[in-house]
Amino acid sequence: MDTPIGAKERVSRPDHLGVSTTLRRAVLRGLGNLALLVGAVVFCGLVAETAARTAVWWWSSADDVRRMPLIEPHPTLGWAKPAGAAAWLRRSEYVVRLEINSHGLRGPERSYAKPPGVERVLLLGDSFTEGFGVAESDTVRTLLEVQLNHATSGRFEVINGGTTGYSTDQEYLFYLDQGRRYDPDIVVLFLYYNDLSDDTVGGLDKPRFDLVDGKLQLRDSPVPPPSPAISAWLRRGFRLKAWRGSMALRLLSDRTAAFNPGLHQKLVGLGLAAPARATRSIPGEFWPFRPARQLGRGPWRKPSALLGAIHDAVSEDGARFVVFYVPVRFEIDDDAWQRTRENYSLGRRWTRDGAIDWLREICTKRGVPLIDPRAAMRWSQQQGRASYFENDGHWNEVGHAIAAREIATRLTGASSSAGRTARIP
Repeated sequence: MDTPIGAKERVSRPDHLGVSTTLRRAVLRGLGNLALLVGAVVFCGLVAETAARTAVWWWSSADDVRRMPLIEPHPTLGWAKPAGAAAWLRRSEYVVRLEINSHGLRGPERSYAKPPGVERVLLLGDSFTEGFGVAESDTVRTLLEVQLNHATSGRFEVINGGTTGYSTDQEYLFYLDQGRRYDPDIVVLFLYYNDLSDDTVGGLDKPRFDLVDGKLQLRDSPVPPPSPAISAWLRRGFRLKAWRGSMALRLLSDRTAAFNPGLHQKLVGLGLAAPARATRSIPGEFWPFRPARQLGRGPWRKPSALLGAIHDAVSEDGARFVVFYVPVRFEIDDDAWQRTRENYSLGRRWTRDGAIDWLREICTKRGVPLIDPRAAMRWSQQQGRASYFENDGHWNEVGHAIAAREIATRLTGASSSAGRTARIP
């Protein structure tokens, strides 16, 4: 039966309205879900930001949490660790408890007088030797002491004379003033490439040596007191600056930069992480790696004299002198070397073997044993066990373990429990 025209119109109109209503409801549901998602993201962001600011406030309000190692001005050394001090050192890649003994050294309490039947090893160096990036149980000092006592019938004590920022000149003065008081049988000097420069920490003044007519002459000693600004900087506790007004983004940025560089770069592209500081000028402390034709012999004269002075002082005290070379990370990691060359536009004549070549030459001339851990650290790197923190640039637990093993292997090759009769090959 035919349907009246009016009836057709009455049937089609509800279908049209139904489609419109369904579409409208779908749009409203979509907007509602979007609003819910945005609200959830905002809520989670607020929770994360609140948690981040609470954590940073908690760290900042504590007297024993800081981002810089423990140091204080010193009249003859420039700076030193405060005796009896303790603090938590918090950085993106580690949180470490630092404890300084009554003589101003990191490690267990040790009297200056050496107990009978004990052989002592004194370590001289900078932050690598101090090892503030790892727990005391993981430092080269602790691991070396354990390995020496395990491998020999003698009783060894290893004393950590390292202080962050020290150069060869301060290590020499430390030995003359304090190190020799421990009556060491063996002195191991840790030498890092920037120890050859006159760099300081935080603008602190330091004593310096001039080479006059082939002899070392001390100047700038005693060191004048630091300015009020520097004194305040030394006392400053934990401080962390927000990234784009967000403390959560700052913590995210630091964390990914330390543990997931690939993700960090993606977050940088999204504006959610702080990019690494772009540096194009070549640091002055890089001079040991300059091309040989630019280097000449002049810059090496004072470091050679200082190394010789430490050797002579140790020998006069009847102890054995050993040099341990501390590689910079790009000497171990080929990718790090390539990034360094690109970052500073280093030409092909620049060499990462400059410092070790000089050190080997000077040690050979003086008959000083030289321990070079680069092969062991490179092998570890190839096995996926890096020796260095990604951002911090110091040894991690793996690096300290390798250093301790390399030293122990060299010392126990001919060391005995007969005190100063121990011979080092």
